[in-house]
Amino acid sequence: MRPVLFHVAGFPVYSYSVFIVVGYLASLGYALWEARRQRQDPALAVDVSLAMFIAGILGARLLFVLVEYRLFLEQPLEALKLWNGGFIFYGGLIAATLAAVVFMKRRGLAVGFWSDLLAPSAMIALAMGRIGCFLNGCCYGRIAPNLPWGVVFPPSHPALGLAQYPVHPTQLYESAAALLIFLFLVALVPRKTFSGEIFWLMVLLYAAARFGLEFLRGDPRGNVPLIGLSTSQAIAAVTFVAAGASLLHLRRRARRQARTQPGAPA
Repeated sequence: MRPVLFHVAGFPVYSYSVFIVVGYLASLGYALWEARRQRQDPALAVDVSLAMFIAGILGARLLFVLVEYRLFLEQPLEALKLWNGGFIFYGGLIAATLAAVVFMKRRGLAVGFWSDLLAPSAMIALAMGRIGCFLNGCCYGRIAPNLPWGVVFPPSHPALGLAQYPVHPTQLYESAAALLIFLFLVALVPRKTFSGEIFWLMVLLYAAARFGLEFLRGDPRGNVPLIGLSTSQAIAAVTFVAAGASLLHLRRRARRQARTQPGAPA
């Protein structure tokens, strides 16, 4: 656990903030490379990526504040201290997606095409961001006394009682899952069969990974009444179904369009 990486002229440089920026730069680098490979204007990739980054940060923080509102009742200004961590990725993903769609429509861009181009970038940003979570000590896992790779946090850890027990390094689990999803999506890009396939596969795969990983989390994550799921698990379940339905719909539509093309077999 290393919340502060180093100091510059006496000012702390926070690990969480550093890895958020590193994640954005890495995701932007991929978006620029992919835009050039597909002969698109790289400036558009920069513009939409910046809009997604800003909206993503705000959305992720807003959802965290809404879920954990009790933490901010007495000191509401604490909600503005982004460098202390406290983000929910799904809030960022939803906000970034909405911002991207608005941007694309205003610029007259093909939403499905650009969503596919940018989707893997989200997983790069997540993979880097979770390393920041690990160093910050947030998003920690459940206690696992006999886990060979369990992590023991120092006495300064904000969760009382964890300092003496190994816990699941769920931050690193999710970072690895995001990286695997990224590699899978990149390998699939040249083979995609319809517009929107890469984006919805990203949503589907991340939803499945997040739903499972939530069972290993030990930090407060909100609770949805009656169904016994965390906030992120409930969102993951909904987005998994939505992604699956969207993939089926788009695949069927692509097949119908292929059959109606001139020269297609009757």
